[in-house]
Amino acid sequence: MRRKIEMFVHGLARRQARSAKAQILIRDGRHVDDSLTEVWDKLAEEGLVGMTMLGRHLLETGQLRDEIDLDEVRDVLWNYLAIDTYERLVLARGWSLDRYADWVAHAIISAITRG
Repeated sequence: MRRKIEMFVHGLARRQARSAKAQILIRDGRHVDDSLTEVWDKLAEEGLVGMTMLGRHLLETGQLRDEIDLDEVRDVLWNYLAIDTYERLVLARGWSLDRYADWVAHAIISAITRG
């Protein structure tokens, strides 16, 4: 299960590297161009759906903390995998894509799995 999370995060990080600037433009642009609000809301909704699906799958493995539920797993995934985290660590702080992905994967694993 840990390897599954690592593989997922590394794949997502590569996709974020290709789409981050567009996502950030939409995220920030919605404050001055109302037409971008619907696009951003759709991106956020799709992200939550994806994290819910992944969270459900991870829960089915039986390897997550006993007290954790689907809502918490989804929210942890959604938070750590947000474009904001990529923006801060890779774009602003200059982390390599691998360093970023390794850190995010470790943070997620620490947050949702059994000690």
